[in-house]
Amino acid sequence: MEKKKLLPLFLPVVYIFLFVFLFSPQALCADIPEIRVLLSTTTDSQTSVSISAGSYTAVNLREEVLGQFVAGDQISIVYNGGKYALWLNGDLFSDDQTMITLLADHADCLFTFDGVKYRGNFKAISNGVYFYATNIVDLESYLYGVVGKEIGYNYSIEALKAQAIAARSYAIANLTHGSIYYDVTNTTSSQVYGGYDAEGDSVTQAVDETFGQVVYYNGKTVDAVFHSNSGGYTENVENVWGSSSVPLKGVSSPYDSYAADYSSYSASTYSWTVEYTAEELVDLANSFGNTDIGDFVSIQASKTYNGATSVSGRALSVVITGTKGSVTAVKDTQIRSLLQTKSSLIEISGGQQNGNSNSVAWLKDSSGKLTEAAPNSELYAIRGSGSVSLVNENSETFYVVGSSGIKEINKDGSSVSGDIIRIDGKGYGHGVGMSQWGAIGMAANGYSAEEIIMHYYGAGGTNGVTIHSLY
Repeated sequence: MEKKKLLPLFLPVVYIFLFVFLFSPQALCADIPEIRVLLSTTTDSQTSVSISAGSYTAVNLREEVLGQFVAGDQISIVYNGGKYALWLNGDLFSDDQTMITLLADHADCLFTFDGVKYRGNFKAISNGVYFYATNIVDLESYLYGVVGKEIGYNYSIEALKAQAIAARSYAIANLTHGSIYYDVTNTTSSQVYGGYDAEGDSVTQAVDETFGQVVYYNGKTVDAVFHSNSGGYTENVENVWGSSSVPLKGVSSPYDSYAADYSSYSASTYSWTVEYTAEELVDLANSFGNTDIGDFVSIQASKTYNGATSVSGRALSVVITGTKGSVTAVKDTQIRSLLQTKSSLIEISGGQQNGNSNSVAWLKDSSGKLTEAAPNSELYAIRGSGSVSLVNENSETFYVVGSSGIKEINKDGSSVSGDIIRIDGKGYGHGVGMSQWGAIGMAANGYSAEEIIMHYYGAGGTNGVTIHSLY
């Protein structure tokens, strides 16, 4: 009888517990994929970790338990001759193992590697040449360590939520379990990941409130790339990389200018200027092309390449020409590598004269028509002092007046030593997908995370991209 009296009181508690458990994000942890993050690559045959919180169980390749370790333990994993040895606090603990992994015994366990704390498991693996240290962690916990490192902590929660959706999408799209080593790195080559030490309350909120949400297209998670600042307009994906399987289209990004009023550093992501001498440009070209183009003749940038035209005004090709040859860079990655600039949204002034080895000058009449002037013609040019003289005098150079003022030019048409080539640019990064400063500016002006995502990835809802709850 007593049990019958207690049962009605007990059942509501059970039901409440089950409701909270079954319908909370944490209850779905079994459905959250794991991601393998590369923390370090080295030719050393040894790596070390320490247990910072909780306890860890060491297992070998056959998942046989080697031992359990607790907070304060210092663990070294040594690779030698295809076998692994595990050392605990300076003493040999286990030898002759084919693999060693440290498994967290519960969700609150932490290990420290290279001075940084991480959640999840630790695995060291070698291919006989390189030693890879990896963190294996559930995707949501991984995002706790990504969002703040990528976009910051002190902006509107809607901007952080947009970053969480983009970062989750990128991570899932890059799960490569065909690789035996890792899925992503912890650097800008994938997404910056700072582990437990990079977590924060605002980041945790942003990740939890977007639990499982991804950018989706045609039944698959979109590789939702992002960048710091688009400079006012993003770019079509096919104009930056070869693939356009996901129709990420260039869109206006006016809130990128929000960065200009935030701080001096953030302003430098929106607009900037670099200047090179002719010799410096030749050095850049020679290094990029592994060649020798001789003395500088010209630099030319084009917003079209191979039948395509940039929708944002980015350069799609840049050619630096010298007296012995030329070097060409196409699309964003190559152009930024060649010119060492923050983006390919650039305008070049100076150093664009067309060279002519026969010392032929060209005259332009009022209609714009060019007429060749022979070397022995009485052609006059303005000197730096303002006086005029024959181009054909003994001097190796002459002066011309252009939109930027008086310039000294070699008789072969190339710039003289010390001539400055100016590159005015906007934006920071490849320009595809979400502009982080654009997202910050949109959020500050009342836009939701969903609106931000659909603007940058969904082209305002016109390209078939949606936001989808994956788990």
